[in-house]
Amino acid sequence: MIRFSDISANIISGGFESTALEIFRFQASNCEPYRRYIQLLGVNANEVISLDKIPFLPIEIFRSHRVYCANSNAQLIFNSSGTTGDDTSTHYVASAELYTDSFLAGFKQFYGTASQYKLKTLLPSYREGSSLLYMIRELEKQCIGNRVMLIGVTFALLEAARSGQCERLPSGSIVIETGGMKGRDYQIERSELHRELCDAFGVDSIHSEYGMCELLSQAYSKGSGLFYPSSTMRVMGRRTDNPMAAAKYGEVSGLNVVDLSNYYSCSFIATGDRGVVYDNGSFEVLGRLEGEILRGCNML
Repeated sequence: MIRFSDISANIISGGFESTALEIFRFQASNCEPYRRYIQLLGVNANEVISLDKIPFLPIEIFRSHRVYCANSNAQLIFNSSGTTGDDTSTHYVASAELYTDSFLAGFKQFYGTASQYKLKTLLPSYREGSSLLYMIRELEKQCIGNRVMLIGVTFALLEAARSGQCERLPSGSIVIETGGMKGRDYQIERSELHRELCDAFGVDSIHSEYGMCELLSQAYSKGSGLFYPSSTMRVMGRRTDNPMAAAKYGEVSGLNVVDLSNYYSCSFIATGDRGVVYDNGSFEVLGRLEGEILRGCNML
């Protein structure tokens, strides 16, 4: 079974695009829902020779199909949180070690070794089967230091801040928001949200984590909502009027994610998120696309 170190070594030696194309050919042959989707699009996988020509699987396929291509049983099974009445996505993960090594490497890329931190959490909406909850529990084993890092779902952080009962954190602490305001009937602009959280917790900026049930890699923002992907991840924009066409840098678009750690699932996912991708690899998340369900789902 492939390891995270194998994927990283391939990226270093051959480059991100070459590694992505190699994984694409493997998944185009071995991941049945992805193979069928590519076939229905009329794409010949052998003729795809650049990253921008790789088809992206609509993320909703994880709700209706088993997106998996390992010969062994999955070691982990993650489900999306969903909302009342929604179908949830299921992500079958072949290797717990691959997922753990991937998120630890991503964390180290942005924050250094986990051992320097003391981890606190506010994650009331997450339950068993959550990929984020699994990640946090594994991080807790590594976080044996003194520097406080608070990771919380957005609404829980805001409610704690507004309750007047949260303590200001020690100097040098980091607050990371993850998730959104799901299940809450109020909205707030990011700038106002971050101002309230900074004032309440006594920090200079609010960081953010971007990940989802269907991915094994994450992106992080250290303030102002501008995300940078980890080394095994790349975000690309697609036009909202033609999801098969690439968007220009700097324009509002749908977000496609390349996740090379997602080796035994699908590494090329068209998400339901709306955002802006910039030419330096960073991106913003502006919310959900209207209608959410992506064109092409009914093909399978």
